[in-house]
Amino acid sequence: MTKKLFKILFIFTILIISLSAQASTCNFTRDLEYGSEGEDVRCLQQYLNNAGYYVAYSGDGSLGNETIYFKQKTENALILWQIANSISPAEGYFGSKSMQKYYELIAASATTSSSTTTDTTTTTTTTTSTSDDEDNEEKDETGDKINSVINMINDAQDEIDDSDSVTKAEKELSRARAKLFDAMSSYIDQDYSNALSFAEDSYTKAQNAYNYADGGKSEAKETIEGIEDDLDDAQNDLDDAIDDDIDDDDADDAQAKLDKAQDKIDDAWDAYDDEDYDGAETYANKASDYIDDALDIID
Repeated sequence: MTKKLFKILFIFTILIISLSAQASTCNFTRDLEYGSEGEDVRCLQQYLNNAGYYVAYSGDGSLGNETIYFKQKTENALILWQIANSISPAEGYFGSKSMQKYYELIAASATTSSSTTTDTTTTTTTTTSTSDDEDNEEKDETGDKINSVINMINDAQDEIDDSDSVTKAEKELSRARAKLFDAMSSYIDQDYSNALSFAEDSYTKAQNAYNYADGGKSEAKETIEGIEDDLDDAQNDLDDAIDDDIDDDDADDAQAKLDKAQDKIDDAWDAYDDEDYDGAETYANKASDYIDDALDIID
């Protein structure tokens, strides 16, 4: 009985959304993107909210509080709508492909609503969201993660396009897209926990694809910069230890280790400049070993 009631309520809710979306039909005369301003942006936000791709759950952009400003939340909601409607690329740009799909959906909605309209008085209490605040936060978090996945996939594809040897990267990116599809399917089913898990997996695979395509360049740079930070911290620790009257021989030994670490970091950057990213990481890791040795002396 409960399941039956839920299905009836679900169908009723879809009908309300369909009628609301029809009521907010927009006349788009230009492409919309991040930074756009105008009543057409407000109308797009109204459509997205009514279609279940909420720009926000409260405040600016939420249902009944749509604005004329196309910012990050509008872009996020639009990306989810584009993915759900197989619009590629799903980048949050409302251009000709999105407009065409929008008008198709509006036309289909009008046909459906006219064929199912009965002489019924509808007493509608706004029921656009039956989730509690916690569910909304989870949905927001999942939507944001999916958006970051899309950006990572696009970055990886750009890197692949600019690279010569990309077979491994392409395979990993294909896996990332498959996981993104799983994430979107779960998101549409309102299974936000699984959607978030799939999205995180997709992001990792897309990031791997990016790293494969750039030959480890970004990873090597990140490693070197991280170890440089470790070296700075270790030098500060040594300076503090000297102020606290550490044994002179220990201080000299620790400083010698840190000096060697700096030499290896310099070697790492030289290898990086020569596009030897594996060698750069090897030098950086040797620098890290010297830093650890210095810290052991200080401690």
